[in-house]
Formats: sequence, structure tokens, C-alpha cells
Amino acid sequence: MKYIWLKKKIHIARKTVYGKCPRCRTKSQLEVISNNPGKEKFKCNICFQNFGINEM
Repeated sequence: MKYIWLKKKIHIARKTVYGKCPRCRTKSQLEVISNNPGKEKFKCNICFQNFGINEM
């Protein structure tokens, strides 16, 4: 007898923050990529650049 295991995709709600992107200099919604305390990384929804909290 064979068993087939299916991987379930878990959809996590993306957390967005309103802030200023260092590249395109516009205030937009920034998507939080990693949520490590003190080492957060964000992604701009306009120019799609990834940057850290220290670059803001």
C-alpha cells in the first residue's frame, strides 16, 4: 500500500508598513520580508528594492 503525502501551502498574510523608500524617495507601503527584532528587512511596493531598517 502506497501513501502519498501532499505538502500544504500555508498562506501567511503579508505585513505592510507605511514608510519612505531610500531608493525611489517616495512614501509608500513597505512589505516586511523578515521580522527579526532589530534586523528587519523591507521591500518597496513601487521599485521592489529590498533594504534593511538601518537604510531607512
